[in-house]
Parts: sequence; structure tokens; C-alpha cells
Amino acid sequence: MLENKRNSIAKDSFVLMFVKCITLAVGIVQAMILARTLSKELYGTYSEALLVISFFSPLFSLGLDNAINYFFNKTNDFDCKSNYINTIVFLSGLFGLCGGIILFICKNVISAYYGNSEIIPIMIYIAFRPCLTNLIALYQPLYISSGYARVIAIRNLVISICQVLIIALCSARTDNLTTIFLFLLILDIVQLFFFAQYYGHNNFHINPFKYKREYIKSILTYAVPMMLANAVSTLSINMDNLVISNLMTVKDYALYTNMSKELPFSFIAASFTAVVTPQIVKLLSNNKIDKFRALWSDYLEIGYTVTWPLCIGAFLMAPQLIEILYSTKYLDTQGIIVFRIYTIVAMIRFTYFGMVPTALGETKIVFYYSLISLGINMCLNYLFFYLIGMCGPPFATFLSIVIMGFFYFRRSMLLTKSNFVIVFRLKKALILCIEMIIVGVLTIYFNKLISLFSLNVIVDFLAGFCFFVGIIFLLKYKDMKRLINNMNKV
Repeated sequence: MLENKRNSIAKDSFVLMFVKCITLAVGIVQAMILARTLSKELYGTYSEALLVISFFSPLFSLGLDNAINYFFNKTNDFDCKSNYINTIVFLSGLFGLCGGIILFICKNVISAYYGNSEIIPIMIYIAFRPCLTNLIALYQPLYISSGYARVIAIRNLVISICQVLIIALCSARTDNLTTIFLFLLILDIVQLFFFAQYYGHNNFHINPFKYKREYIKSILTYAVPMMLANAVSTLSINMDNLVISNLMTVKDYALYTNMSKELPFSFIAASFTAVVTPQIVKLLSNNKIDKFRALWSDYLEIGYTVTWPLCIGAFLMAPQLIEILYSTKYLDTQGIIVFRIYTIVAMIRFTYFGMVPTALGETKIVFYYSLISLGINMCLNYLFFYLIGMCGPPFATFLSIVIMGFFYFRRSMLLTKSNFVIVFRLKKALILCIEMIIVGVLTIYFNKLISLFSLNVIVDFLAGFCFFVGIIFLLKYKDMKRLINNMNKV
């Protein structure tokens, strides 16, 4: 039987936030290791293989991770919950397997797109990872809704450490990408087995073969628009990578993929979104609009209060950070510009823009807006690439996200009869921007002073980054404490 193990939103969010930070940091450590041990050609091939996994996982997901959140929290009936979960897992496994077979059959087409035949031998090890990724992803909202956020946190930490060990040991002994992807595939299988066994022991055993045919229609009616939206969003997000990997060399893509790699800054939004979303669904379902607005406002404010200073700190210290992460061979003028644009992109991702429509079951809105964003991004990507080269696609990504965010906020305000200025707390956001500009100027002069006495790039980076972020966080300490206390009361 399901147990009530509800924890406070802020506490669960910080648990996930910490481990999300560790997970992203571990991804960067993997890139640091491989950027130094592999040639640019091999690193480019490795990045292309990862792009296949990250690009096709949402396409094969059917939006079922969102369906877990929606159907699990919509009813209190235990049998109904378990039947929905069994059916959702069945659908995810079925479409994932079909997708893996299609990917493997199309390995020559993928190789031709990249213009890289080295991708063919490793396709057998990456074709079915989207299926495993999606099945694993189903358990996160399920665990959080069941009160097991800390289990997710511990799992992410352990898996992250294992991934680093695999990358480090394999790259130290061989530069064979097949070995690396084989062990990562095995690791995915192990963590899926753990998730299934732990949840079965503590709640109920999920059996996809006990799916309910009569539930499939309602699940797909909700999830397919989300899947289409995710597919469109994924295509939009990866448009720059698709353009660069197709139109430029494997070496160029090796540079670009590092410069565009996600830094551990947007983990704030991701962690709070994972815990806040079930509460948002419950509040809106029970028509508690005032409590919803208060929670949404707190969620938005803590998102930009923490995310923006971290991103601007990285923007200011970009050359030093690139050298630390990827070595001097990736310290390129165009690369630094791309890196800085992506720190600004990370600022915009301080929230999940489609949270309100998703929570209200208005998934078609998410699809339509994602389609608009894709159209804008696709046109701008190619236009800006031919106008300004490698720096064009990231700028196109930035503009498309800004436009999409505007549409989402406008629609969310209409759906909940809310006021943007009040909900977003625009005055506080503007004050934060002014404070960052002032402290940013001081940081530039401070870093010049430090560089006169230091010959170590790590010291230069830490001094400048900690100076900027430390001052901003001290200024915002009381606000963050207030927000955490508010969210703990929900």
C-alpha cells in the first residue's frame, strides 16, 4: 500500500538540487577527461553519439513522464493509480523497443548525416539507450510523488560516480568508444532494475503486462500532445547541434559541443520543478488559486535569484573556465563567444515555462507553442549560421527561447487569471539585474588585480567567480530564506 511520506517542497527540492548539481558536474568531469584523452575527431564522434541518445529519447518517450505526474496525483484510488502506472510503463517500453530497432536499422542514414562512418560500429550500444533512459525517467515523478525524493537523489549521486569511473578507467586503458558505450549501457540496465525492485518492495510491483487497454486512450490523449511538444522542443533545443554537426567538420563539432555543454546552473529550476509540479497539479485541481499563485511566485523568484548570478559569474570568467574544463586546445575566440551566449541561454531556463498548461491538462498549448519555437529556431539557425558562422546557432536558440517564454507566460496568466508583474515579482527581478551590473563591473577590476599576483588559472577563476556570486548571494540571503520558509509551509 502507498505510504504518506510527504516532505516539504523546499527540503525535497534542495536534496534534488544538490544531486542535480553533482550530476551535471560529473557530466562536465567526463567531458574534461575525454577532451584531454581523446583526439578531437574521436571526441566529436563521442559527442555525435550522445546527440543521437539525447535527441531521440524525447521522441520515443510519448510524453509519458508527464503522464505519470498527472494521473498518479489526480486520483487517490490505489487500484486506479497502479493500473495507470502499469499501462504507462507498458506503452513506454513498447515504443522504446520499436524506436531502438528503427535507430539500429537507420545507422547508415545517421552516419551519412554526420558524414562520419565511425558512428556505425557503436550504434548497437546506443540504439536502445533512449528506451532505457525513458523507462528510468518514469520513476522520478513516481518516486517524488510517493515521497522518495531522497532515494532519487542518492541514486543520481551513485550513478554519476559510476559514470565517471567508467569514463576514467576506459579512457585510461583504451580510446575505443565501443567499450565506453557498452559499460554505460550496462549501467542503465542496472539502475532500471534497482528502481523497479525498490519501488516494488516499498509500494507496489509495477507489471507492464497487466496494462489496461481501456486506459490507453485517456493516457495517450494527455501524453501524445506532450510527446509532440517534447519532440518539437527537443528538435528546437538541438537545432544548433544538428546544424553544426551537419555543416561543419567533426573537429568543429568537438569544439562546439563543449562550448554549448550545459553547466550546473539550471539545476535550480529542474530540481524545484520536479517537486513543485505535483503540488501545482493538486492546488489547481482543487481550485486553490491563491495558494497556487503564491507557490508559483516563490518558485519563479527563487529560480532567477539563484540561477542568474551563477550564469553571469560564468559569463564574466569564461576564458578561465574554458581552460580549466577543456584545456587550452579548446580556447578559441569563436568558442568563447558561443560559451558566453549559452550562459545567457541558461539564465532563461530558470523555470519550466509549460508548467501551468501541463498542470491544467492543456497539453495542446505546450505542443502549439513548441511548434512556434521550432519554426523560429529553424529559420534563425540557418540564417545566422550563414551570416556569422558558428556563433549564429546559439544566438538563434537564445531568441527562440525568449519568444517561447513570452507566449507561455502570457497564456499561463490568462489560464489562471493572474498578473505577470505581481506573479513574476518584476520589481525584485529588476533590482537583481541592477545589483549584478554593479557587482559585475567591480568583479572585472577585482579580477584584473588578482591576475597581477597569480599565475594559476584556477585561482583567477575562483577568485573572480566567488567574488561576484558571493556578494550577490549575501545581498539576497534574506530573500532566499523567506522563499524557502514560504515553500516549506505549502
